[in-house]
Amino acid sequence: MPDDFGYWERELLKLGHAAIHDKILVVDPFSKDAVVVTGSHNLGFKASYANDENMVIVRGNPQIAEAFAAHVLDVVNHYKWLYKLQALHRKGRLDDAWQDLAEDDSWQDDYFDTGFLKSRDRFIFGTG
Repeated sequence: MPDDFGYWERELLKLGHAAIHDKILVVDPFSKDAVVVTGSHNLGFKASYANDENMVIVRGNPQIAEAFAAHVLDVVNHYKWLYKLQALHRKGRLDDAWQDLAEDDSWQDDYFDTGFLKSRDRFIFGTG
């Protein structure tokens, strides 16, 4: 890019892939007492005493907490998918990656399986 932002494109291309650098803590995202902590702070000694960091704590705003919780689940699902692809690639079965995509409504079956729902609810709500 022959403009003022071409430098940033060259910098981003050095990474080779997208990187997620979120710093998010979500507590009770589906309650009226929800808490979200986010910012640049790494929650460590150096961040607290040597770096110029920021941190925002949002309390009692379920809409923000739900949005952050959805983002966290999106990141988890993204890396779960990449892990699955890597495992299939190691086994030489990368073509199997798409085998669980259904052309009918059977993809919804897990959402009606109580075992799946209990596992999901433990992840989201911290209870069984």
